[in-house]
Amino acid sequence: MINDLLVARDFSTSSDRALHAAFAWARPIGSTVHLLAIQVTNDNPFEPAEQRSGPLERLREQLKDRTHSDMAQSGYDPGSVSVKHDVQRGEAAGPAIVRYAERAEIDLIMMGTTGRRGVRRAMLGSVAEEVVRTAPCPVCTVRATDEGKPPTVPERVVIPVDFSAPSRPALAYGLHLAQQVNADATIVHAIEEPSAPLIYGIEVGEKTKSSGSEALKDRVHRALNEWVEQATADLGNPPSCDVQVHTSAPAAAIREVASSPSDVVVMATEGRTGMERMVLGSVAESVLRQAVGPVITARSFAEVL
Repeated sequence: MINDLLVARDFSTSSDRALHAAFAWARPIGSTVHLLAIQVTNDNPFEPAEQRSGPLERLREQLKDRTHSDMAQSGYDPGSVSVKHDVQRGEAAGPAIVRYAERAEIDLIMMGTTGRRGVRRAMLGSVAEEVVRTAPCPVCTVRATDEGKPPTVPERVVIPVDFSAPSRPALAYGLHLAQQVNADATIVHAIEEPSAPLIYGIEVGEKTKSSGSEALKDRVHRALNEWVEQATADLGNPPSCDVQVHTSAPAAAIREVASSPSDVVVMATEGRTGMERMVLGSVAESVLRQAVGPVITARSFAEVL
């Protein structure tokens, strides 16, 4: 499922964490890691073009040297992972990363996010957000933290299901990933009281306060188990699955379940709210900006299964 994994490198702390995560994931999966550096040509429009651009081959060699140094410092054997290096020029980093992913038929883009607090737009980073919105494949964002420990292979894959059409292929993708990395899977749904009559089969006129009842939780729990059974029907050795039903807001429930840096969240960027927030739904946006561990999102997982 993840044969080619792309890491966009700008040698920041967040980029380094994405690199470490890529190597950790690539070894058990057997993926080839593509390391891409983008030479942005319009950083300073007042400089002559020849001063803003150097030979790409020299930059590629510098990227290789830096990668080997980073791997050695982190204890990785450079020969244990298949690595390709490339350098591209572009007027902006985001579109250049997306073009490379399309051309190289990348299966997963792994990017670091800024992890800064206080400034809402800076918590994800403009380049990462642009790639998440426009990439042709799933994108895994890895937050920069003060923790010195590098990211590891996921121990648990958390898969939110809101019973929308996009969440079904996201569930299948997450279960396949859990199988590949030998991780457990947790499927989580948050009951939203105002939405209960529309989603859970409650007749109009029933008291919406029943959305928190044990009967409704049982009904949702059974529905989730049916989805899991259908998604694992073709898996020879399906992962261990835990199904949870919460009564809090969706983003809060997801963050509560995925509370460890070794938890990875897999979710579609579009849910029941459709195109309300352009391509990036409000729940996905909140999880991307605040999740502790990696988050894998895609506009449609159905296109990559």
